Amino acid sequence: MTARTASRHAPVYAYELLDGAPPFGAYHGWDLPFLWKTSIPLSQYPDYEDMTPDQQRLSRAMTDYWTAFAHRGDPNTAGQPRWARTRHDSTSTLGLAGGTIARTPFATDHKCGFWANA
Repeated sequence: MTARTASRHAPVYAYELLDGAPPFGAYHGWDLPFLWKTSIPLSQYPDYEDMTPDQQRLSRAMTDYWTAFAHRGDPNTAGQPRWARTRHDSTSTLGLAGGTIARTPFATDHKCGFWANA
């Protein structure tokens, strides 16, 4: 909802990190070690060296997207699945998982229609 509302005023590229961390699943900040090879001892965050090969590929892809966005304002790069801008009527977003990067039905999965009318 926030990304769709913000997209009325500026370009927005939203994603959902689907590569979850047991037992909580992916949570706010879970993407940090995928982007900066962050090591946070005694935390649920994985160290880059302990990530699976799929997670390391995802980390490289996420870094490519973020670098392109910082450089050009558009995260899309050659060799990566296209990341479409979020619009006010978007019902999907880019889903990031270790083995797959693809559009995911975010609005349906998270019952956005219900919350929009609440």
